[in-house]
Amino acid sequence: MYLHKVVNLDKNLSKVQKNKELHKAAFNLLEENLIKEFRLKKEDLKYMIGLNGKPCLKKGSPFFSISYCDNIVVCIISERNVGIDIEDIKEANKFIVNKALTQKEKIQLSSLNMDRNEYFFRIWTLKEALLKNIGHGLSYGIKNIEFDIKDDIDCNLNGFRFKQEKVSIRDKEYIISIAWGDIDERY
Repeated sequence: MYLHKVVNLDKNLSKVQKNKELHKAAFNLLEENLIKEFRLKKEDLKYMIGLNGKPCLKKGSPFFSISYCDNIVVCIISERNVGIDIEDIKEANKFIVNKALTQKEKIQLSSLNMDRNEYFFRIWTLKEALLKNIGHGLSYGIKNIEFDIKDDIDCNLNGFRFKQEKVSIRDKEYIISIAWGDIDERY
């Protein structure tokens, strides 16, 4: 189960300051729920950077992931390795579409009866959630991952499960994607 929170920020903040504040708010949401739901003590919340730069608790489980977009922060806590991503549905930048999607994904995008921007952000958030799960980030190569999301979510990488939903928060639509894996990539 993921959690989300709307964060009220000063409109005069720079993009860098805004990102710092959202990152801090996402970790606050995470820690509140680690304490509440997993009965951890504040002193147990010591972090380390695992393999490939993914943050994790020094004591091991539970696993977690955070993300933010606009003034929305999300986090997920799980007994399994996990990644989460959130994006608002907006006009997709053609340069990013070409850089992020495989040829097969571009063909699927062009042949859709549904909103193409929504479909793009469904693919994008799945890729981001999977990259966060394995701890690689974009350096892994976003085109090394390919999704087919017709009835089910199929991925060319094995050993992962996915969940995705479209949510409306403050009259704006977002896609939230979650990727769980069987592989513990921290060590």
